[in-house]
Amino acid sequence: IGLVLWVSFFLVLILSGLPWNSFLIFILNVLFFSAIVYLNIKKKRFSKTVLISTLIYLAGFSLLSIVFLVANFSFLSHDSWILFTGGQHLGLYNDLTSGFLKMGGLFSFIINSSNVLFGFDYLYAFFPLLTLSFILFFFYNLYFPFQDKGKALDSGFFLSLCLSLFLFSSYFVFFHAHYLHSNLLFAIYSFFAVFGLWKRLTSGSNTWLIISCLTLLAASFIRMEGPLFALLIIVILFSIRTISFKEKCVYLIGFCLPTIIWHLKLFFVFKDQADNPFLNPQRVLTIALLYVFVVLIFILGQRRPLRRLQEFLPFGMLYVLSITWTVLIMTTGLKTESYILVLKRYGILLVNATSRGGWGITWIVITVLFLIALLIKKFNHESVFLYYIFSFFLLYNCLNVFRKGWRPEWGDSGNRMLLHVLFILAFYTFLKLRSAILSRAIEE
Repeated sequence: IGLVLWVSFFLVLILSGLPWNSFLIFILNVLFFSAIVYLNIKKKRFSKTVLISTLIYLAGFSLLSIVFLVANFSFLSHDSWILFTGGQHLGLYNDLTSGFLKMGGLFSFIINSSNVLFGFDYLYAFFPLLTLSFILFFFYNLYFPFQDKGKALDSGFFLSLCLSLFLFSSYFVFFHAHYLHSNLLFAIYSFFAVFGLWKRLTSGSNTWLIISCLTLLAASFIRMEGPLFALLIIVILFSIRTISFKEKCVYLIGFCLPTIIWHLKLFFVFKDQADNPFLNPQRVLTIALLYVFVVLIFILGQRRPLRRLQEFLPFGMLYVLSITWTVLIMTTGLKTESYILVLKRYGILLVNATSRGGWGITWIVITVLFLIALLIKKFNHESVFLYYIFSFFLLYNCLNVFRKGWRPEWGDSGNRMLLHVLFILAFYTFLKLRSAILSRAIEE
């Protein structure tokens, strides 16, 4: 969330035309930090335990920062240099007219522009620190619902630790902790968006809904296809009756309005430039109009005859995506390819997931455990995870129909995009397995 706010401060400078310098960023951070501290003191949220825990975490984080700043373990590819040079251009000139925006992902470029302020060649310590922080979050939230009161190290602790270590010791997950790219960022923020929505339902806290909205907005600004995957979560949100109309309105305004404004801005930036295979005027305008349509559907859906239909939207989404995928395969996919070549492309996807893509046995084990988890007794609101997981793979396959080439190697973008759903899939699977193994229901 702090990273989202950091990027938001930069967006304020970009859109307002203010100078891009460390002094203004420092002032914005101090003002926000002061407001947060004041609100927490006023509501008496500070405690000795919280302060000690925070200091311990910050001390460990600082030491690790020094380690990763001294030792550069990063890996760069051609895509990395686009992020690196685009971030440099943005940091030096505060200019949005450069061609780097056509790759999509303003969030990633803003992060990489921060090196200009700090004087680094690029932020090679960023991804290792982000990964370690996320590992802690993943492990804690896998362990906490089953925590035995008064027992620091129980069986649940070690089971959660083993499951988390299995996931994050996977070569390709570990590789992304050192790889300058957008895949890990998108995977983490997508996880928070789905997890936050689920936590709002299970805990009843509106704070989690705010976190879900902010992280979904961040995910949509990380990659050019982000707004399309974000739409899956918006549809799931529409279908949940226990979330009030007012809460849904705030969520939609917080997400849809910036998305529409930004893509309209991109339309005017791109309209006089040469076309390209990534973002172009037609695509950004389509996304902007799509979210205008989403808002209209939500407003019209509040009419009494239509309100009940919203509960079935996720089912409808799965059917529509399934039909769309089939139609695309039969039309677009087969215009220049035979059935054998289409099957070969998906064969390459399976080969990458099992041997050539750098995953090792990760996807084999996770897939088997996921199928077992589906047979285990349900926990509250698990449909949030399931709707997203199944709709993700359907949309993922729809988008991949348009890709011209699949390569049996880790660098294939279809292979790297599997990371986008892995954390959500693994968390759901591990949570259900834990409840079955420990014979304990999930405590909220």
